[in-house]
Amino acid sequence: MKQIKVNDKCTGCGLCTVESTYLKENAEGDAEAIPGVSIKESDMKMVQKIVAGCPENALEIVETGNAVSKGKAGVREIIEALKQQCDSFRVTKVCNSDIKLKAEDYYISTPYSVKDYVQKYSSENAAKSAAREEFNRLCYSESAYRPILKKIFVEYKLNILKPYYTSTNEENSFFYPYNQKMKEVLANTYAELLDVLGEECKLPQSWKDFSISVQESEVAELTVSVLKNFEERSTNSGIIHELKNISGINDYLSDIDVDYDEEYIGEGRFGKSKYKKVWYFTGFNTAAKSYIDDLKWAINYMSSDIEEGAVKLVNCIIEQYESEVKAKLNQKIAELEQCDKEEVSSEKNVTKSPEVPREKDIEVDLMEMQEEQLDEMPQEQIASRPNISQLDSLLSHIERENSKKLYENVKLKIENLNYDAEADVQTKKNLVQDNLLAGRVVGVANEYISKL
Repeated sequence: MKQIKVNDKCTGCGLCTVESTYLKENAEGDAEAIPGVSIKESDMKMVQKIVAGCPENALEIVETGNAVSKGKAGVREIIEALKQQCDSFRVTKVCNSDIKLKAEDYYISTPYSVKDYVQKYSSENAAKSAAREEFNRLCYSESAYRPILKKIFVEYKLNILKPYYTSTNEENSFFYPYNQKMKEVLANTYAELLDVLGEECKLPQSWKDFSISVQESEVAELTVSVLKNFEERSTNSGIIHELKNISGINDYLSDIDVDYDEEYIGEGRFGKSKYKKVWYFTGFNTAAKSYIDDLKWAINYMSSDIEEGAVKLVNCIIEQYESEVKAKLNQKIAELEQCDKEEVSSEKNVTKSPEVPREKDIEVDLMEMQEEQLDEMPQEQIASRPNISQLDSLLSHIERENSKKLYENVKLKIENLNYDAEADVQTKKNLVQDNLLAGRVVGVANEYISKL
């Protein structure tokens, strides 16, 4: 079959899509051939004109399809080609590099303390305790780092993993191009079936419909559910374990300084000024920044393990999807084979109606009948060369018998016709009843007898 092909020279001018029903505009605004549509012979000149009129020479008419034969042989070729496509169908598996987790890709704000450089502690120990408590609250405690890690995992899921659990009918789905490819394959296969069978194709148009969900099986549904909740793994990702292995809270507190100022509190009994020490801590933001840097390091250190867990989930979904696609294609192939078998079986069971002889065929039949009847005559009767009266009697007998046989034969064939063609039937009836028929019978008999 013939279809339009659009190459990469297309600039999206839109001239062809406006004039042709065989092309459409894709999401990028370029022309795109409509899958499953072959060019009709009646449209060929129009399509050739559109192809020739493309200013970028981006269009061409190509021969597509897998069948080189017509009819049932072509159907078998199409089935074999579809089986090969089914067997060779593969979905590319992912690896760690495809779903990379890098801490640098995510914004982590550095905690800030409003207590930094606030003069309110009565002693050095009180200031140190306040600094430890503040750092633990804002950085080192579970309530502090859990939201940070969960935020990263949620963003990682949405930015990297979401295409693998998104509906296959959405363009941002990893499986969308595979689904579209299968739709195109089935649409082109159906168009090719129409091309090789014509009106004999009994498959409904719904046969070319195709849609596979990423949650088609129970295993895939469970795996998708785990992937959708991937942020739950942030609590046991091993990141904080590695972080605390390289540094404890005291390492960060060492970046925090404790100092005091003297605060005037009045005069003593003898007029001497009195002061008291007011303690404070500084450097909290430096310690917090150091902590965040170490947290990012720990994330990157554990990223390969986190990615590996995601890879296993994603590839499990891919395997299930691939299996479901092949099962669906095999179902389509089985339907096609069954349809082909039913048509072949029905052809075998239908009794072929004998063809109604045309005028030349009738003349040949008449000659054969004349010869058979004359061959049955006794040899002595032929050898004696019958006189005129005997010839007249013979011709009359031949005429009657042949006319009768011919009429009954044609009448039977007319009644057995499998179509309603009154004009054709009437023509054949007229032929049987033609006044010239007797003349043909007599002419054939005379020609035969003259050779005796």
